[in-house]
Amino acid sequence: MTAHLDTFAHDNLPPRAQWPDFLFDLPELKYPQRMNCVVELLDRWVAAGYGDRPCLISPAETLTYAQLAERVNRIANVLTHKLGVVPGHRVLLRGPNNPMMVAAYLGVVKAGGVVVATMPLLRAKEIAYPIAKAKIRLALCDHRLAEEMEKARALAPDLERVVYWGSGAPDALEALMATPGYEVAVSCDTWRSGIIPAARWCRVDPDREGISGRSPRGNRAIRRHHRFHRAHRLSRDAGKARPARRFLAAQMRVGR
Repeated sequence: MTAHLDTFAHDNLPPRAQWPDFLFDLPELKYPQRMNCVVELLDRWVAAGYGDRPCLISPAETLTYAQLAERVNRIANVLTHKLGVVPGHRVLLRGPNNPMMVAAYLGVVKAGGVVVATMPLLRAKEIAYPIAKAKIRLALCDHRLAEEMEKARALAPDLERVVYWGSGAPDALEALMATPGYEVAVSCDTWRSGIIPAARWCRVDPDREGISGRSPRGNRAIRRHHRFHRAHRLSRDAGKARPARRFLAAQMRVGR
C-alpha cells in the first residue's frame, strides 16, 4: 500500500497488467519496503560525516551537503506546516537549474509530495495543462518566471496558491523558510513501489506530434523513490564518482 493520503497519482496509473516487472535481484537493489530517496541521496551523507563537503556549485552560490539538507528540511516544513501539503499532493515547480530549484525538488519529495517540474521556457497555456491534468493546487516558482506563471494561474482554476522564491517579499518562500525550528524535518517514508515522487512535463514542438510518443501537450514520466535512487547509483557508478570529483549540469538562463 502507498503512504499517500491523497492517492490521485496512484489511482491514475495504468492498469497493473501494463506495469513492467520490478526485479530487485542484485544485492545493491534490495530496497526496504518503505523509503524516502532524499534520506538516501542527502541525509545519510550528512550523518556519515560529509556535511561540510561541497554538494552544489553554481555561479551564485555553493552549498555543502549540510547546507542543502537544512534548506530541504525548511522547504519540507513550509510545505507541510504552512501550505497544507499532505503525502500525495502534486506540487508544480518552476525555476532554472540552480541550487534553489534542487532544494525545492527535494523538499517536495521529502514531504511526501509529487513533484511536477516544468521547463522555464513553457508559456501560460503549456503550464496550465499539467496543472489541470494533475489537479495541482500549489506551485513554487522562481520570481523571474512570474509573468507566465500568473497568466497560467488565470487559466487554471485548480491552482489555489503560488509561492515565489527570490522576490524578497514578506510572503516569499525564503521568509516562510526562516521559521525557527524548521531546520529539522522528518521524511515521509513511502512504499517503494507505490509512490510517485516526480512527474516531469517537457515542452514539445507541436509540429512533431506523434514522433517518439511526443504530444503538443508535452511528455509525462512517472518516477518512484526506488527508481530515482537507483538511477543515481547507476550514474554514480558509471561516472566513477569519488569524494573530490565534480559533475557538470547545464545551467538554464532565466529572465529578460
